[in-house]
Order: sequence, then structure tokens, then C-alpha cells
Amino acid sequence: MHNGLKVSGESWEWQDDAPIGRGLDHGGCWAVRGAASPVGGIVPPPFCGAGVPWYLLAVRTPLAIWGTSGHARVVADIVRCGELFEIVGFLDDLNPDRHGQEFCYARVLGGRSELPRLLAAGVRHLILAFGDNAARYRLGAERENVIVNTGATVDHDGVLGDAVHISPGAHLAGGVRVGCETWIGMGSLILEGRDVGARTIIGAGSVVTRAIGDDVVAFGVPARVVRSRKVERT
Repeated sequence: MHNGLKVSGESWEWQDDAPIGRGLDHGGCWAVRGAASPVGGIVPPPFCGAGVPWYLLAVRTPLAIWGTSGHARVVADIVRCGELFEIVGFLDDLNPDRHGQEFCYARVLGGRSELPRLLAAGVRHLILAFGDNAARYRLGAERENVIVNTGATVDHDGVLGDAVHISPGAHLAGGVRVGCETWIGMGSLILEGRDVGARTIIGAGSVVTRAIGDDVVAFGVPARVVRSRKVERT
């Protein structure tokens, strides 16, 4: 609960302990500054239904999360541990049946078609919270979008390419370089100074003792290339 401004029609009312809206879950929405309106240049976001009360809370910045998988839950938990952002909702292109449903204390607003409405509402922050490396690489405007998952470590002088995923419990020694879109499997170990190429998969529990090239699948102790792979672009 935080103090906030409740806006009703053309009037302003300061309320103590105004509820923070998570999507539409608490009968209120996160309000953001937008185009000119009768109430001092503030308009409710388009995902706030007609007649739904909304609040201007100066303490947090609106943010949307793209994805409704387990990884999206983890990302949402991390966001809510801080005081900087408020999650206005989730996006999901793969499961349209979830649109409008509650997910992780917010609403699934729709798919990517909701992006213009969010932008018009002043939502300038979006997290790509799904594990598909190729999709994160394709959709990331400025790339990066790296996942270093639970309990994984990257030691000194390590370099991770765009949209890399380091799975839980994997450990990269010093000076390891990993190419873009590569997936390092759970519990894998990469010895110091070894390179792993782009768009490659290292299987769970592997130990990488030598350089591994681009576009391959490798696993084992020590890790060996077992086949090539091709990333389909859609």
C-alpha cells in the first residue's frame, strides 16, 4: 500500500494507502503520464476499462513482461523485490487462450498487438522473459537479453554474446567466451579460456575442455560434438 492520487472524472483526490494496481487485479490500474487530458495531462492506460478507478503513484515506473512461462514468474518475482517498477501486465503470443486471465498477480493483456497500446499509455519498459534464445535475439532491439539462471556463475573476463542462456547451476571459469544465442545446459562446466561458438547447445552436466564451434550440439564428459544444428528464423 502506498500513498497516491486517485483521479475520478476531472477531479483529483489524494488518498493515503491507495492500492497499487497490478493490471486490473485490485480494482485499479497503474496510471501513467500521457497526452493532454482534462486532468492535468494525465490519462489512464488503455488497458484500464471504462469506469475502473486508477491511481497515479509516483513511486514506481510501469513495466510489461513478455512471456507467461516459469521464467516469467521468476522475472516477475525479481521485479517485485525492488521498488522501481510496477508490472502492468504480461504478453503471450503462443497461448491466446490465456489472454485476459490472471497470471502471477497481473493480467495477460494479449499478444504483441498490445505493444502499441502500451507504448501509447507511456509504458517504456518491457522484459523478454522466455527461454527461446533465437526469439530473444530476434526481438531484442538492442540485443543482449542474456539469461544467467539460478546458481550459475560467470567468472572473471568472461564474455557472453547476445541472447545467451546459462542454465541453473552451470559454471564458467575465467576467460570463457560464449557466442550469441548459445544455450549452456544445467550443471555444465566450462574450463578456463575455452570458447563456445554461436547458436550452440551444450548438454546438461557436460564438461567443456576444448573449444566448441558454431551451430552444433555437444555434450558429455568431456563434451564432444554429436551433431550440427540449424536455427530456423521465423
